[in-house]
Amino acid sequence: MTKTKSKTSAASAQKKLHNTPENLQEVKLVFTATGKQEKTHFNVHALRVTEPYVAVTPLPLPSLLLLSVQHSHLQTCLDLSQLSNTYVIGFDDKLQFIGVSIVGKKSQAPFQLLNQAKHFLLAPKSTNINFSQLKKIILPR
Repeated sequence: MTKTKSKTSAASAQKKLHNTPENLQEVKLVFTATGKQEKTHFNVHALRVTEPYVAVTPLPLPSLLLLSVQHSHLQTCLDLSQLSNTYVIGFDDKLQFIGVSIVGKKSQAPFQLLNQAKHFLLAPKSTNINFSQLKKIILPR
């Protein structure tokens, strides 16, 4: 008996997201500057990740994509080969900012990111985010 890996493509779910405005959700990024908390609001397409592998396809600019991990594996592998000039912002299970990865110019080579984050916010590099002051994300209920 051979065991096959289940691969989840975000492409079909993203196509549905483009056509259904109710899937647009507002998230807030919380920053701490000079001791004060500031919140910035973003509208995002939200998608639940139920498998440890996700092939992410581009959303039309200036769209942001929120991936919330719902599987029990320690890490999630994001295949970002089709993306370019994108921030991949990671948050832990308590919604605290844990780091950012930057996808540069698109190339012909595959690009995958293996990460333990429980929430990923994918944003175009044109999005103005001060990562040195970013503390957490607030998700819709």
